[in-house]
Amino acid sequence: MSMIQSRALLANCSVKRWNPRVLDRKVTQQVKTQHGAADDSGDFRKALVEKAAIKALNTSGGKIRALHYALTLPWDDEGARLLPSKTYQRYQDEMRILRYEDERLRNDFIAIYPQLLAAAPARLGTMFDPEDFPDVTELPARFDVKLTFTPVPDAKDFRADVADEAAKDIRDQILAEQDAKFQGAMRDCFKRVESVVSRISSTLSKEEPRIFETLITNAQDIVKAMTELNISDDPKLNEFCESLDAMLPRNTAILKADPELRKQIANDADALLAKMTGYV
Repeated sequence: MSMIQSRALLANCSVKRWNPRVLDRKVTQQVKTQHGAADDSGDFRKALVEKAAIKALNTSGGKIRALHYALTLPWDDEGARLLPSKTYQRYQDEMRILRYEDERLRNDFIAIYPQLLAAAPARLGTMFDPEDFPDVTELPARFDVKLTFTPVPDAKDFRADVADEAAKDIRDQILAEQDAKFQGAMRDCFKRVESVVSRISSTLSKEEPRIFETLITNAQDIVKAMTELNISDDPKLNEFCESLDAMLPRNTAILKADPELRKQIANDADALLAKMTGYV
């Protein structure tokens, strides 16, 4: 078992949301005919329910996706992301809280869905079509959240009825692909650090910057996250995170009140960005 197989696993997060905006082909054609427009000039999509009725569920889905991306690293194009083993319990604990809230919101929406359906004819007028609305029994699947975890494939476990030389070539190819994916995952760590450092530099370099608390908290969150996401214990990444942590003030009030401190931290951020050249 290689280092990556022992220190990480693959995580998939599927968040499904029902989209209540549907194409009305009849109205679309009427509008095009009325205005003498071409067939590809546009279309009309109707909102089956009020935006406010589904807003909380869409926000909840966004929070789940954001947490998944924050605690994992890119891996492949099929949705799997690399989850460090030491982050697994935190991932599960924080996901459990978000999924519990998401389920509550889903149940609340299902409870009012019959009222929304009953109000739809008056709301949509002649655009109302009962076929546009899913049955209430379908809604749980329309607002589903699914998490799956699988081991990182190990090239040594490859088996096939091919010649030994061909099998070796395939194993070598698997190893090369995994190495490329892992290097990409680690570059993502450097990019995340570089992003918050750049934000600090650009913000504090201004004469009268607008300084929000997130300028500090986002940087603190990145430093904390890298203690878990730095799967290879890359010393340079550790060094950059330590430098970032050292330059951060206790709070934004200090920055707002002290122009010289802002200048000093902006210079420190620029110096750190210079050191990071070639790592992102």
